[in-house]
Order: sequence, then C-alpha cells, then structure tokens
Amino acid sequence: MASEKDPYDILGVPRDATLEQIRRKWRKLVKKFHPDVAAPDGDPEMLEYANRMTVQINAAWEILGNPDYRAAYDTEHQPPHLAVYDVVSEIEVDEGQPAIVQFKVDNQGGPIPPGSRLRFSPIGAWMNFKPVRIQSLRDDSAFPIAVELLLDTDSLPLDAWQEGEIEVGIEES
Repeated sequence: MASEKDPYDILGVPRDATLEQIRRKWRKLVKKFHPDVAAPDGDPEMLEYANRMTVQINAAWEILGNPDYRAAYDTEHQPPHLAVYDVVSEIEVDEGQPAIVQFKVDNQGGPIPPGSRLRFSPIGAWMNFKPVRIQSLRDDSAFPIAVELLLDTDSLPLDAWQEGEIEVGIEES
C-alpha cells in the first residue's frame, strides 16, 4: 500500500538510518499502536486512530524495509540540491555604482516544489540586488539556469565579496 506521507517522517527515522534502526522503530510503533495497547478499553475512536496509524506504519515499512523499494523511493523523493558554478563578478566597488554578478545554478537533486522561489545568499543577507536575467540554459528543462544580478554597492563593504561564495536556496510559497 502506497502512502502519501513521507515514510521517514511516519517512522520518525532519519534518511540515513540503517535497516536495523528502521526495523526497530517499526516494531516499536506497531506495538505502540496495537489495538490492545492503544485502546485497551475498546474506545472506538482510539481503535480507529490506532488502525489508521498501523496502516501508515506498515506502508512506511513496506517501502523502507525493502532495500530496492527504499532506493527507488529515495531517488524519486530526494530533496532539491542547487549548486552554483561559473561565478563571474564584475565588481569594481565604487560607492554608489552598481555591480554585476553572473553565475549558473543547477539542480542536482529532486524536484523543486511548484510555486517556490529561489533565494540567493549571502548576497541577499548583506546587500540589495535586482535580477537582470534568469534564463534556462536548456529548452527541455528548467535547470541549469544562468543568473545575472545587478548589485547595489551603497552598503557593500570593500572586502565583502568573495568570488564563488553564493548559495542558492528555495523558498516555498
């Protein structure tokens, strides 16, 4: 039975948990939500809750307890991982003059949630910038992208920029 919830969250185990750690957690939860333990007095609401939890726990175990299913799940559900490369800066820091930073970003992980926005830092942490150009480098995919930012250098200390120190994150809306 497939589960819509993340099996790692259901079992409360980290993504790098061993099969033995997953098995122990699964057994502990199955015992915890057994009807005789969760609803010893036969309370119908508690029985229903225990049954729902048992179904979710067993569905998570079906995925994570089988190395092939787990590998397939991990491949399909890995979080996005954005990498920055080919950083070129044209920063001649004359106070009040704009500067340009160009770089490329590629997603080396899973899909980015729909409606998400990219967040650039440390740039965004210590200066104002305006995207001049964000363009996909391939027709058949959203990534990799080329980014060109126009930086406001009014508040930029002379030693603030270190080439290549750009991180790109995702802000879900």
